[in-house]
Amino acid sequence: MTTATATITAPQTLAVGKGETVTIGIAVAPRLASGELLTGTPTVVEVSSELGGTDLDPTIDNVQLNTAPITIRGVSYAIGQAILARVSGWSAAGTATLRAECGTDATPANTRGGLVVVTVLADGS
Repeated sequence: MTTATATITAPQTLAVGKGETVTIGIAVAPRLASGELLTGTPTVVEVSSELGGTDLDPTIDNVQLNTAPITIRGVSYAIGQAILARVSGWSAAGTATLRAECGTDATPANTRGGLVVVTVLADGS
């Protein structure tokens, strides 16, 4: 039996100050099939330790799909093609990796997502 695996990657990076609260947008559109949209309840979790780093324990809330067109890093995405989340409370300076995932409206349904790498600056600059 052969098991297929997919790597979730995204060329998305962000720098924040240690005390900042930011809303992040993770574009999932590049991994969606033509006409496929995100649907259901998205999740965003820190996966730094899974990737060999140290968790910075941010608070992640207000996770939702984009309900209006949105521009992320200069690229426009239609409704249902990105995941948004508010992130705050970084415990230390360093680099954190967040994974966002959500189901899709494909038949059969898929789960699609992406990664964002957040550099947390100690001095907030």
